[in-house]
Amino acid sequence: MSPERNPEPCTIDLHERQTGVSFRRLFGPYLRGARAITLIDPYLRLDYQIYNLMSFIEVLEAEDENITLRVTTAAGSKVEEVELSETLDQVQQGAESKKITFTYTFDQTKEKLGAALDLELINISGVI
Repeated sequence: MSPERNPEPCTIDLHERQTGVSFRRLFGPYLRGARAITLIDPYLRLDYQIYNLMSFIEVLEAEDENITLRVTTAAGSKVEEVELSETLDQVQQGAESKKITFTYTFDQTKEKLGAALDLELINISGVI
């Protein structure tokens, strides 16, 4: 599973608690050259999920142009939305240093997890 492989449709089976599989290895070929990415994760709430989001951002390589990363998530309550907004604002500041325009929205109607890269959709259920 080389990060330099050609992006091809495939299924990668990961076992619970499996280690040694980075976001670069999983998504690198598909992210190469992407300028607009939409990530939908309705369950982006816990610290490890935020850490995984930041690890995903680290894979993005803005060369000459900025990359736009839009995240859509949901919150269980208004209080949770305010707390998550504060955390995502910090992620946004970190992304700016990599020439990544990071925006986020809350949408309670989103139930499926996925990522759209320019016009392609990658189902990443259970990864982030």
